[in-house]
Amino acid sequence: MSQEGLIPLDREVDAQHRLVEEIAARKVRQEAILAALPEVVILLDEAFCIQYANTAGEKLWGTVPANPSDCSICGLAVIHFIHPEDRNRWTALLESVLSGDSTEKDKLLRVRGSGDELVWMNTKICKLADGGVLCTLEDYTTRRRHETELTKSQRLESIGRLAGGLAHDFNNFLSIIMGNLDIAQIKLGSTELVKSELEIAIKACMKASDITKQMLTFSKGGAPRTEIASVVDLIEEASEMNIHGSKLKVHFDIDHSIPAVEVDVGQIHQVFGNLIINAEQSMPGGGELSIRVSHGSLAEESEVNGDLNAAVIEFEDQGCGIPDDKIDLVTDPYYTTKTDGTGLGLSTAFWIIQRHHGRLSIKSTIGQGTTVRIALPCSNKSIHGVKTTESPSLEKRHHRILIMDDNDEVRDVLRMMLETLGHQVEETSDGQQCVAAYQKAFVTDHAFDLVVVDLTVPGGFGGRWAFEKLREINSKVSVIVASGYGNDSTLASPEAYGFKARLQKPFMISELESVIEQVLR
Repeated sequence: MSQEGLIPLDREVDAQHRLVEEIAARKVRQEAILAALPEVVILLDEAFCIQYANTAGEKLWGTVPANPSDCSICGLAVIHFIHPEDRNRWTALLESVLSGDSTEKDKLLRVRGSGDELVWMNTKICKLADGGVLCTLEDYTTRRRHETELTKSQRLESIGRLAGGLAHDFNNFLSIIMGNLDIAQIKLGSTELVKSELEIAIKACMKASDITKQMLTFSKGGAPRTEIASVVDLIEEASEMNIHGSKLKVHFDIDHSIPAVEVDVGQIHQVFGNLIINAEQSMPGGGELSIRVSHGSLAEESEVNGDLNAAVIEFEDQGCGIPDDKIDLVTDPYYTTKTDGTGLGLSTAFWIIQRHHGRLSIKSTIGQGTTVRIALPCSNKSIHGVKTTESPSLEKRHHRILIMDDNDEVRDVLRMMLETLGHQVEETSDGQQCVAAYQKAFVTDHAFDLVVVDLTVPGGFGGRWAFEKLREINSKVSVIVASGYGNDSTLASPEAYGFKARLQKPFMISELESVIEQVLR
């Protein structure tokens, strides 16, 4: 046979080789695509046994095999992985598809996860030409949770804008009430006739102030003012402040090797305090509270993959528990099951943790108790040296002080508080008046020792504007900023804006005196 007669055969063999290689390459691409899909994809035979499962399926129901072509759950009946209450529906659905009733079915069914947890899956089933069945399952539980959290975040944001304004105005009124009560208490001295009544009124004002601080957490200005901190230290400090005098018996289980976190210390203290108070209120006759700190993950389900990137704090009480139909409601603002509650404790905690890019989850059983789990991202930064504060001078000095506030009543009570402390005071109602008064005093050698300015004034001539103008007159001017907006960035770090200190309304005379001594010592 001539060589010419063999050429077509060689070409045919080459073409077959290329076809085989193309088919093999296509198979590899298809397997890679299936492996990358977040949905579970399984193939079933006519007996409803698993012939193939992608990576998502293996993660849901077993372990991922070393060789992707191997399937650790292949050969098992799929019914094994279905929730017992849904097995009849699942079987009827498969038989309906195989009988030709429909080429595709779409149902919401429950399946068992790798840890036997219940997972709702949006399930699509279709019949294949070879008689088998193709099933795709989408995690409805996780999607619904994320959608719920997004909706809640949007709702909280809307509520926050309203709450921020209301809390600011409320703090101004509290400043007037608390200031006058404080002055009255000082003037009356140890007179027992009204002393106890005044103390009760002041305590009520302070409680109201705490509520406004929680309201302000929802405001737009409530972004965390972060620093590197130890979770262990934060837990210990919050426990010491909130457990003292309570009927709680607290057990600690703390991993002291937990990395540092980057958090707003004040806000996290607020979260921990709220949860301890909630636990105490759920056990009015006393009971046990377990506080655990461990190294875990932001998502509970990711722990199986070794994703240990968070500090996990758990508060477990032995209280009355929360009904299943109320779990999703307890983090809504102003929802409460207590007769004397505000409904802000858990909602504040949820909002704060979310703003820290963390997670807060609640598990509860009626008659057994509630566990609140918080996961905060760990930081790769280290904690710096401990801050030290110099003791203020005990020497009492009287100063010339200029104040600026647009609210007449707040301005009057601030003047009376300062005069009670022995200081000479001049009042102004906005930034322009403040700058003019300071300029006049400065050029006549009667300069003010200190200026106290309200942060926000209608018209834009508030504390920040006034401070910039005052520095043009005297670069060494001492200015304290005051505001009812407790979470404003200026109040978070007043020194970063050049202010000497801050006063958060409402405040007591003792706090005012301490800040002045600190600034002018």
